[in-house]
Amino acid sequence: MIYRPYVTIYIHNGTARIPVEALVDSGSDGMVIHASLAKDLGIDPGTCPHKSLGGATGLKEGFTADVSYEVDGFPKDTIETKAIFIPDLPVACLVGQEDLFERFIVQFEKRTNVLKLAKVARSPE
Repeated sequence: MIYRPYVTIYIHNGTARIPVEALVDSGSDGMVIHASLAKDLGIDPGTCPHKSLGGATGLKEGFTADVSYEVDGFPKDTIETKAIFIPDLPVACLVGQEDLFERFIVQFEKRTNVLKLAKVARSPE
């Protein structure tokens, strides 16, 4: 079996908060969420802008909504983002370059199947 790097995140929309096992995907620009989770987050797809998403499996139709999330173990670091919700996503959620990789050092050791995250040090302003 091929190991895939997952991380537990907590997705928020208003007062709704759900835990999700998200696939860490260096090939994804941003956050992609399975459309079935929209209801749990209190998001009405009918009121959201529609968007197409291109990937390795072709073009997928979905919708976008603003959400926020935090990575398990880093509760004070809330990430706000525009997520794309896709109905036939093969996983619950993908986190990618624009969100996770900009805020964390992501280290994946394939030989030992270990994923490590560390906060990116911010320079004082």
